[in-house]
Amino acid sequence: MQESRLILRKRILSLRATQVHFIPEAALLLEDCDCDEPESISLHLPSDLTGSCSLSPAGQALAKMEAQLRFAQATDTLSGLCRSLAIRAELSRYKTTQVRGQHASTRARTLLSTAQEKITTYAARYRRARLAYSQLMGPGDWENTLQPLMDGDIRTLATHQDEAELTAKTGYREGHRIISWIYMVPGTAEESTGLDEGVSGISSTATRTFNLDLALRVEWLKARARRDRWMEEAELLSVELTRTAVFFDSKANWWLSLIDERTDVSPSLSDGLRAYAERQADFQHQHANQVRSQLNAAHDKVSEPTHVVCPSNCFVIQY
Repeated sequence: MQESRLILRKRILSLRATQVHFIPEAALLLEDCDCDEPESISLHLPSDLTGSCSLSPAGQALAKMEAQLRFAQATDTLSGLCRSLAIRAELSRYKTTQVRGQHASTRARTLLSTAQEKITTYAARYRRARLAYSQLMGPGDWENTLQPLMDGDIRTLATHQDEAELTAKTGYREGHRIISWIYMVPGTAEESTGLDEGVSGISSTATRTFNLDLALRVEWLKARARRDRWMEEAELLSVELTRTAVFFDSKANWWLSLIDERTDVSPSLSDGLRAYAERQADFQHQHANQVRSQLNAAHDKVSEPTHVVCPSNCFVIQY
């Protein structure tokens, strides 16, 4: 630890000498590097100075360079975040289905904790990069790409566990699936290049790559299959409701046909039978009208414009 801090202190001193030459505005803000924790020293990069003072032409050029680096850092961090979420999901699935015994469970929990620490680190790194980029660039269209990262956005592609948690939070069920925006950022859905195979000291597990583009395509196919099944069920339900309403109408007509069937009864009993038959026919008509109102409401809901978008190739399926 002491050796790492000594190396970091030397690097900060070298940076300070360059800062005084290119960013003289930061000279008054530079801190002493003799503290015991150099990792807590503020570097006073251009993103830290844009709001407090105006930069020189050299400082403005450095600010543009930092903005490019911050944007790349944010997108790379999102790629790492997506990759770590996929690793955690796979570890969780493996622990649930394959791990038995105390020793194996303890090791699996340790791996899950390590994956969660990486996810937390990536999230904090992205938020810092986005904050610095916003201080350099200000409001703009880039906010549609680098959106604020909320805790609810840090989730995997629709796994069964995430779907159950999302259903509990939002009340959405089979008709709704929400993919986090972090998978829609250009670069995160491309193939993530891992370590080159054949490097000495690197296990074959570490050389595997996770293809987010393939995962998004699979998720899109699952969404399309759910859409098709939902449309099929909606069509079957429409037919069933239509036939149910016809059945109630036929029952009402059947009751009305019974009014004049009894001719061997007294006038008072005939009036009672007529009233009873008309009452039953009215009940059947009410049921038929209720079913038709439900059918109309279902038709209005189905007619709402809905679509499934493939994030890789921008395929759109409307229904």
